[in-house]
Amino acid sequence: MTCFENLITVKRRLIWIIVLSLLIITVALASVIPTITKMTKSTIKEATTYQSTEVTSMITEQFTTDAEQSTIDTDQSTTVVPTKKSMKSKMSYKLILKFYYIDLDWSIVGEISSGRHSHAAAILLDGSILICGGLSEDKILKTAFIYNPSRGSSKSTKTMKTKRTRHTLSILANGTILAIAGSSDNHDSLNTVELYDSSMGSWMATKSLKYKRSGHTTSVLNNGELLVVGGEDFYICLVSAELYKSGLNKWVRTGSLNNGREMFTSSILKDGNVLITGGKGQDEKILASTELYNISTGKWSIVGNLIIARCYHTATVLRNGKVLVTGGMYNRKYLNNAELYDPSTRMWSLTGSMNISRSSHTASLLRNGKVLVVGGFSGTTPTNTTELYDPLTGTWEIIGSLSSPRVGHTASVLANGSVLIIGGYDTKKNVNSIELYSP
Repeated sequence: MTCFENLITVKRRLIWIIVLSLLIITVALASVIPTITKMTKSTIKEATTYQSTEVTSMITEQFTTDAEQSTIDTDQSTTVVPTKKSMKSKMSYKLILKFYYIDLDWSIVGEISSGRHSHAAAILLDGSILICGGLSEDKILKTAFIYNPSRGSSKSTKTMKTKRTRHTLSILANGTILAIAGSSDNHDSLNTVELYDSSMGSWMATKSLKYKRSGHTTSVLNNGELLVVGGEDFYICLVSAELYKSGLNKWVRTGSLNNGREMFTSSILKDGNVLITGGKGQDEKILASTELYNISTGKWSIVGNLIIARCYHTATVLRNGKVLVTGGMYNRKYLNNAELYDPSTRMWSLTGSMNISRSSHTASLLRNGKVLVVGGFSGTTPTNTTELYDPLTGTWEIIGSLSSPRVGHTASVLANGSVLIIGGYDTKKNVNSIELYSP
């Protein structure tokens, strides 16, 4: 166990001690406050009487407000309007209760010097995280840095040759790290590819793609080749796909999609074939179609439709081989529903819906087989809520909240099973905090 893991364990134990102590105080306050209220009522006739049921309601309200950042509407028709003294007493009580929400799931473990979103991240062979590109205050970046989870520190690398966002970052089986395509100034799509040298902390240009693209996907195939699919170039959704042969440092064309698309998902199935789902097609059409890439033939075939068309969603391959698709957008509506793809039948079915509608979120498969969903847009603003999906029951559970709402962040599953959330934005500013989920 590393020093980092020891610190997390000690922290969680201390938090539990604090929580138990605060619960004892809660019981004491619950018995004392009604008595104080009755005493006050004898001298101030208009004061509101705080019954024990109202105290319980206040506790529930405070927990819900802190945990879900939502507003609870109280039924004013059944509540006596409080006086200044009673309101002051209630506010004091709420201040005490504010200390009761302590998140046992999430913790802030660091910061990045320059906040960013819509960047790319990848876990290196030594367990550190490489982050590159993205947006900061509408400026496209070419800076990059390394975050070391065991030390909780980050350091800058040399800058990329080209600034880019909506790109991908892939690590091949031989350790080659490639930043691929994306968009630069004036929404211009790129075909350039850069190779990161971890020993030197520097970037160098390598063989370019045959087609410019951004909003595409990349998948490292079981045979070691890298598959790049779709995306868009100057508002034209692409059907083209390319394979990178690292031994030859060469890109070659492979089979074309049946439908051009961007903002879709790409998943490697247990048999090695690649499933893509949904996305945005030409003329802003939201797609329900799903396609399967056969690695033996290099061809794509349509394998049915999602039950609900969507883009800006996530797809996660579960331990049982099924693919979980969550959230996204359809006709400007934010979705909370989820679907399962069964490779054995090539059929889609609905599963339990998330508690919160969201798009542009992240989804991560945990060691225990559950799926962690984090942040994203919920309505017109980002959310700080997080949820867990249990494949055994097909249900969702809301867990602790992030310290800040965020969208456009990245999620990386570490070797110890924790999940690291980096960057993002909350519509007003970039979020520079790094948060860790400890199952």
